Amino acid sequence: SGELLNMMYRRNVSPAVFPAASLPEWQPGRSRVLVAANIPTPGEAGRRRALDFARSGGQVMAAPAADNDPKWWRDPAARLERKEEEREILALGSGRVLGYAGPVIDPAEFALDVIDALGIRTRDLRIWGADTVIGVLAARPGGKASVILVNYGHPLDEYEFLIRVEGVFSKAILREPGAAPSPLRVAERGSGTEINIDHLRRLALIDLE
Repeated sequence: SGELLNMMYRRNVSPAVFPAASLPEWQPGRSRVLVAANIPTPGEAGRRRALDFARSGGQVMAAPAADNDPKWWRDPAARLERKEEEREILALGSGRVLGYAGPVIDPAEFALDVIDALGIRTRDLRIWGADTVIGVLAARPGGKASVILVNYGHPLDEYEFLIRVEGVFSKAILREPGAAPSPLRVAERGSGTEINIDHLRRLALIDLE
């Protein structure tokens, strides 16, 4: 799954990562999508947890580790919504299972599939106008959040770009090496918050409240 994760980070998906052999219990509302792709067939407890996530309203994106592996995500209670060239989409409870026919071989395309499942407009983090910037969103206690931004290109001095974080926040503080914390402009946009950034050298942390 390493290259799948690399491309998800590159697309600013901000995944939380767990060992395939010990999938945790998920609570409704904690996450919207569970990716269980290119992993061996989970044990019965892991399979149950993944399918319970779909039943509670989440989306499970599953793919086998090898072509001949069993389609472990199929459940007698699931109903086929539609069949596509590379995957089947099953309704289960109040959620869905997107089961791929074989292992994922194009990590870049799969990362876009994950974004589609999250919702292109409502994914956790979006970045406009800064192609060399990678961001990772992390939840913090008390409904707060942080965004880590890494710029692997030329320093963006006096260059404005925009990011959007899913969730409503009224305050954003920019922290970067060698500089005092500074406030950023925020604007509520639907279910998310847009934040205007006027420069980025190499690394910055944005605290959201």
